[in-house]
Amino acid sequence: MPQTDYQPDRLTAGSYLTDPAHYDAAHADVVSDLPFWRRMADSAGPGARILELACGTGRVALQLAKAGFAVSGVDLSRAFIEAARQKAATQGLDARFAVGDMRDPTLADTVLEGQRFDRVFIAFNSLGLMLSAADLNAAVAAAAACLAPDGELVIDTYPPDMVRDTPAAVAHPAIFPTGKPGVVWRWAYPHPETGLPVAVDHRHRFDADTRLLRHAFIIHHGAPAAPIPAHLTVRLHSDAEIRAAFDAAGLQVTQRMGDHRGGAVRPGARHNIWVARRVLPRA
Repeated sequence: MPQTDYQPDRLTAGSYLTDPAHYDAAHADVVSDLPFWRRMADSAGPGARILELACGTGRVALQLAKAGFAVSGVDLSRAFIEAARQKAATQGLDARFAVGDMRDPTLADTVLEGQRFDRVFIAFNSLGLMLSAADLNAAVAAAAACLAPDGELVIDTYPPDMVRDTPAAVAHPAIFPTGKPGVVWRWAYPHPETGLPVAVDHRHRFDADTRLLRHAFIIHHGAPAAPIPAHLTVRLHSDAEIRAAFDAAGLQVTQRMGDHRGGAVRPGARHNIWVARRVLPRA
């Protein structure tokens, strides 16, 4: 199977990248994309079957379950899936969550027990966790295999110019406010138990040859806790690579968007959104 360095259950406990409670606290204000995913689900009709790959703790999936859709979610992190299941149970929602690798070619028939879906979503830049063209192709092929006839795959991923291919690797100003690679900036979120600030020092470095964007974090929970180091590597897939992956998986691109309101794809866009429909072979 293609390789990735994303091993969510092996990273340091307490990291907001792996601890569900801290992950939710750090992303509590990430809500601007929720109306977009609701519109994408609505386009499939009432009660449509929706699958979110790399669903995390259910931020998107549970909102769609509340709206009455038949929702399933898959994530590589067992801790995140358990958190999503607990949320669904607490809120009385009929949503199914399973541990799985979105590159797995048998995903539809094993983890998802043969289900097929009207919409498959890969949200919140999760496609960037695929660190090679082989990873990308495997993920798109597995997603396509989960689609019902005429189903659609919707991906919201990093713009390929988020960090420009120059020797200086100037950061995309809409994403990285420092404007320079390797510069530390600090942000914070409230501790899920105490409410006190958890400060995160964030540094990134981009390799234009591999298109890998490496993030390094130092997470400060406050005295007397020692700072927690963490890392995350993502890849900025080119448009040509994404389109080739769709073609190989038998998907026809029907729409491109540069933001959650349906704006055009353009240089400096904040998002790189693709909608592709499953194309059935002719009899």
